Amino acid sequence: MTRYVLDTNVYIRAWRNPAAQGAELERFSERHMAMTHLSSVVFHELLRGATAPAMARDLVGSLARPFIRTKRVVVPSHRAWTRAAEVIAELTWHDRLDRGSLPAGFANDVLIAAACRENGLTLITENERDFRRIQKRMKFDFVAPWPA
Repeated sequence: MTRYVLDTNVYIRAWRNPAAQGAELERFSERHMAMTHLSSVVFHELLRGATAPAMARDLVGSLARPFIRTKRVVVPSHRAWTRAAEVIAELTWHDRLDRGSLPAGFANDVLIAAACRENGLTLITENERDFRRIQKRMKFDFVAPWPA
């Protein structure tokens, strides 16, 4: 059975458009919650973007707490951190990728991918462009929202 991690952009889009994407996230969660994990990197990005203390409390309480309680938080290991750095280096050396042109969150994306790979998880993301780029140097699974 496939186990999933949701990317930051999936949560943000669902919160910004609760009628459409929020409803899709809810339907997905109803079917797959037991097989869904929270990336500590994704949670970091979400919490860092909180615009008010109440929003931060809500993230901790409603989003993180169920994953913490059920021990489904994915924390990158030292090996994942190392592999993520290697992937960025390989992309610059072999693919001539200019580090200065990378999106601000690209290093986090590589770290999320490395942790997914290490834990046998499939990432659900709307950021296919960057994750395809990462996939050139590291095998891992990702899909667009919403898998059946």
